[in-house]
Amino acid sequence: MPKAGSYEYPRFDVDFVLDKLRKFHEMLKEDEATRPVLADTLGMSSKGGAFAHLVASMEKYGLVETGGGKIILTDLGKTCLYGDESEREAAVAKAVANVELFREIGSIHGPDAKEDSIRAFLRQKAQLDPAEAQQTVPQVFKVYRKVGRYLSTIQENKQTTKEIGERGPRIESPKEDLGHQKAEILKIQFGDLYIQLPPNDEQAISLAIQALQLMRDRKTTGKNATTSNTSDTKV
Repeated sequence: MPKAGSYEYPRFDVDFVLDKLRKFHEMLKEDEATRPVLADTLGMSSKGGAFAHLVASMEKYGLVETGGGKIILTDLGKTCLYGDESEREAAVAKAVANVELFREIGSIHGPDAKEDSIRAFLRQKAQLDPAEAQQTVPQVFKVYRKVGRYLSTIQENKQTTKEIGERGPRIESPKEDLGHQKAEILKIQFGDLYIQLPPNDEQAISLAIQALQLMRDRKTTGKNATTSNTSDTKV
């Protein structure tokens, strides 16, 4: 695994790694494989440096777990490969953010960080001397410029969450259309919660209230069970 000071980072960008992971999974139809089998499936040598860097990159992104001579596809890896569009986007962004170096560069210099900015970051944060920086910065920049765009997804989600927290839930009240005696749907949005109700429909409103109450009761029951288990353990 390449290092920049105390930071470890993947040799390969996340899209390259996912292409290899997809090929492995589609050919073997299994969630795990031994190193020799994975290498053979990808047309690589299990003892070669390129294969070692590939597996290390997969693991650094959180796409696989290794141990006992096996490489196992994680839930995050499965979502990156087979989730719907929004799930894949969020999962790949999380994979990139799993790399501390990329996450910190993105938080300071953004997803489009230039090579000079990365050099300044590594000189200050990783405390690289000029000779180390000359060798390391181009390697880090080569990967970051391909993965940085995924970090913008996380930043956008954080901004949206912040805005929702500041303004509270958004409620769009129904407006009467007197000309056609119709009304628009009542819409309530708060974060990932989105509720639509037909106007003046008492049954629909009652069902929505019951559903929300049921969710609340289940959450309360879960908390009480946890508290009870904790108490029993102490006793």
